[in-house]
Amino acid sequence: MENPSNMKFSPQDQQEILRFQKIQKQLELFTQQLTSMELQAKDMEQALNELEKANEDAIIYKAVGGLFIKKSKGELLESTRNAKENLELKIKSLKNNKNRIEAQFEEKRKKIEQIFKAQGYT
Repeated sequence: MENPSNMKFSPQDQQEILRFQKIQKQLELFTQQLTSMELQAKDMEQALNELEKANEDAIIYKAVGGLFIKKSKGELLESTRNAKENLELKIKSLKNNKNRIEAQFEEKRKKIEQIFKAQGYT
């Protein structure tokens, strides 16, 4: 937020505005991380569906860095399920953190509105 020349904010108000901006950036970061993790979980779900369809003797490779390593269907199912479970736990935790930040954001937004109203800005 810019400080128009006709508005004079107290040091406390300036700090409140800075805190609001910081929370806003945190919320954006959490949202981006959550979106990315949810896409990863969706990809893992698709991979699990394809693995489950595969024959037991199917030749399957796992990408590891720039290499492809031959793995059994069972090994890949187990490791992919574990990875998906871990990712789902991270998503749940991130959602909780995001909800907490959203509540802080809303609280600060209301304070910022009051600050601007006090300056005659509507």
